[in-house]
Amino acid sequence: MAHRLDAKTLLEIALAGIAAAGAIEGVAGCGRCVNELVIRAPVESPVSSCSPADCPAKLGGATFSTCSPVPETALVECAYTAGYADPAEDLDALPDDACRSQCADAPDDRFLGCVAVEGGAACVLQGGCVGGRGHAGVPGLESKATALGDALSEMAHMEAIAVAAFGALAHELEAIEAPPELVRRCRVAAQDEARHVELVSAVARAHGYAGAVDTPNALPMQRDREALAIENAVEGCVRETYGVVGAAWLARLVPAQFRDALDSVAEDEATHAALAWDLDAWLISGLSQGARARVSAARSAAFAELETRTHVPALTCFGVPPTAQRVAARTLARELGTFSA
Repeated sequence: MAHRLDAKTLLEIALAGIAAAGAIEGVAGCGRCVNELVIRAPVESPVSSCSPADCPAKLGGATFSTCSPVPETALVECAYTAGYADPAEDLDALPDDACRSQCADAPDDRFLGCVAVEGGAACVLQGGCVGGRGHAGVPGLESKATALGDALSEMAHMEAIAVAAFGALAHELEAIEAPPELVRRCRVAAQDEARHVELVSAVARAHGYAGAVDTPNALPMQRDREALAIENAVEGCVRETYGVVGAAWLARLVPAQFRDALDSVAEDEATHAALAWDLDAWLISGLSQGARARVSAARSAAFAELETRTHVPALTCFGVPPTAQRVAARTLARELGTFSA
């Protein structure tokens, strides 16, 4: 890294991303991350950039919103929004083995199937919400928000996931003899996230949500240094850092009585993102050159994913369309890319 990414710098980068998206007017309907699909399709040769015009031309009723090249492949990822999560309803389905190798890096719960495109087959992946820290041992969240209160409650649930994630991470770091200060900061972050659950839940209740938000249990795990470095690069350096954007943006959109609380959430998230980058520096310092390259590749892939499928339903409900959220994500990715080792 050129220099240490501290919380102040990360918050400034997040605010620059929000500014890049421009003024947001009007209120959009609440979106559902579950309805966004990603087509990973072949192109003639590897490309460094692309636009929706470069996406497959004949795909039923699909209208692509973004295009992103898949690094070091002759593939592009094209996102579109459907009214369902079944590609066979919109596209000509093929057997799974016709394209599964193109999405070999995608987990089974995101792989939806194969479809026919000009020149061959393309795989279809489930989109979803991006933002906040997860952990391999902590269950994730499938977004189903259809109202503002529900969307805000999902944000509170993501904060609850982060409580468990930071706690589990602290245990794993302690086991590999990480510096005590890094372990301590993870435990403090878990306490911060618990406070965020209460703050965001209060905003959700003020907008009609009547349910409870519980912290999930983390499965006991103990992974090696490389596995922790890869997860931290994705969940911390990329997604946790985008969480700063989401919280800071939301603080500018909620009713005045909640703004100070959400500003404090954004400041805490910036502190957690700085922790992720400090963890990154320590974790990769003990890795081989090959392992460092794998960490870097995972971070680059997470940046690319951030630019193509970022969607925070609570922001959409307050009038920030996914396209504007992705402008902020691209700005963030560009700035953070200069710090990737």
